[in-house]
Amino acid sequence: MLQASAAAGLGSWALERPATGERHTVEVRARIVSTTPSVLRQAAIEGAGVALLPDWLVARDLQSKRLRAVLSQWVSTEVSVWALYRRELRGTPGIRAFLEALPPPLGIAGAPAARQRRRPPPSQPQKRAASKPEK
Repeated sequence: MLQASAAAGLGSWALERPATGERHTVEVRARIVSTTPSVLRQAAIEGAGVALLPDWLVARDLQSKRLRAVLSQWVSTEVSVWALYRRELRGTPGIRAFLEALPPPLGIAGAPAARQRRRPPPSQPQKRAASKPEK
């Protein structure tokens, strides 16, 4: 397994089958851990294991058969996105406008729209598991 995490090797994937709403959390023990999805993508292409990656990142790889989708009926239910900025810039109009312009799933933590959305809408990019195709 390949894991996107700052933690060393242990983690979990929260998965949902959209057709049924069924949810499972899968504990993974990763051989490779990275906070950079492109590193995990390259490791999967090189055959190092299965990675949970955003559709937009692996779309061309799936199309060209460099990778193949596994667990294709399942999508991830959690994606953490952080907006980091210096504390003294917090109230500036530019930072505030940027945070307020984010779509509801990414909106300001605690805002009513952000709390109401627990899973991404179908039009939002999903994460799926992918691995190198068998020969």
